[in-house]
Amino acid sequence: MDSQSTANTRDNIVTILTMTPFTGVNHSLLGVSNALTPARSFEIRPSVSKNLIDAFKTATRDNSPPDAEARALISAAAEGLEQRFDFIEGLRRSNETIVIVNHGNNTKRVLQALALKHALSRALLVNINHPGIAPDQFDLTVMAPSQRKPLKDLGHLLPVGSVPNQISHALLHQARMEWQPALRRSGRRLIAVLIGGDVGKKHKANYHPFTPDHARDVISYALAAAQQTDADLAISTSRRTPPDVLAFIETMIAGSDLAAHGRAPLLYAPSQHSGANPYLGLLACADAIIVTADSLSMLSEAVDSCKPVFAARLDSLLRHEHRALYDHLLAGSHIFEIPTPIHFNPGMPILSASVVRREIMRMIEAQPTPVS
Repeated sequence: MDSQSTANTRDNIVTILTMTPFTGVNHSLLGVSNALTPARSFEIRPSVSKNLIDAFKTATRDNSPPDAEARALISAAAEGLEQRFDFIEGLRRSNETIVIVNHGNNTKRVLQALALKHALSRALLVNINHPGIAPDQFDLTVMAPSQRKPLKDLGHLLPVGSVPNQISHALLHQARMEWQPALRRSGRRLIAVLIGGDVGKKHKANYHPFTPDHARDVISYALAAAQQTDADLAISTSRRTPPDVLAFIETMIAGSDLAAHGRAPLLYAPSQHSGANPYLGLLACADAIIVTADSLSMLSEAVDSCKPVFAARLDSLLRHEHRALYDHLLAGSHIFEIPTPIHFNPGMPILSASVVRREIMRMIEAQPTPVS
């Protein structure tokens, strides 16, 4: 397919994304959608009734293909979605290629994805990570290294090297144009530090708190690296960063040699600052990136920034999926484990969203041409 035909095909694609409460997950969905089509997408929240969700969970408990009862529930959910979302009828009548993108194995999102497929039978149904429920119903399953890979009943599996995300050359260029005047005023190199936060929910078995001890090693390394390389330092924390950790970082910055010489690092905390978040600007403008490994999306986005990435494992903070992605990226030399000496050589991006796009485009090209 030539470039003009590819452009025409992309202009004819519509994506439907089941959004979640989690920013990193939504970045995966948007990354795949933006890579597929610059034109049209529909972002919806799970909108299936709780009664249907509970019944579907019971009907699919053994993870077998949907039986008559489960198919009836999918049909009922589809009817509810058609009443709620006017765009479904319009897409059914159009000749556009429809791609439904779901993330994870949450029952309500999987049921909604299957219901959308029922309502739009010619749509391609894509899941990022193993759907858990009715995996044979998905046209494509995208599996990052962070996920265990149960291959049973997966019809079409696409392994990718990182978590698909929103980072692209175009997005980085746009962020660079916006943020470079503010972030690169001194003429010195810039080191960006991306700090995560608590993993899991308090009072739950999988809760791992981010502590000042975690922050101490990362910030000490970053301050020393900036001092040794005569670089500026910009630090961005997460909404998951606890207040005591943020206060500890502020104290470390105030007492640093950089601050003593009038070069105190920029610190942005989304929980405290209401201004524009420089996160994308840091990915675009930094010469090197230091990142904590407690966020799958943050680690993958740092790698895809094309900058050298120096990662803090912070093992006591991590769950299986964090360790799996970290180890994969480290083995492939996409990241360096601190406290290795910092350098400013080009990074090794993966751009998994583009890998997903190429596979979906291949699937679209292989579809039979509809008869008018």
